[in-house]
Amino acid sequence: SDLNLEEGMKHFPDDSRIELQNAIEKAIEKGQKYDLVLPFISEKGVQKWVRAIGIAHFRNGNAVRLSGTFQDLSKQIKYEKRIIAQNEELLRLTETRDKLYSII
Repeated sequence: SDLNLEEGMKHFPDDSRIELQNAIEKAIEKGQKYDLVLPFISEKGVQKWVRAIGIAHFRNGNAVRLSGTFQDLSKQIKYEKRIIAQNEELLRLTETRDKLYSII
């Protein structure tokens, strides 16, 4: 469905909004596609992570349309962070075990 870009941009925290605006400008000015993973705040105030993919469509050398998609990556990011934390804990435990073995 068609989205109002200005309204949608309000849901991105400041740094992310700037990053997305820059990507959109490059798409319109230079024809560069973008594919970003950014934090997002839903209408209900829920913090999420989204993947924003976009491309400008040109006619006679001028951008006439911007199309793309947003994908909710919140669960994927949550699981990735959990895996990273578990790996760090395993590494810490392994290092502790190795120190204990070296004492023995």
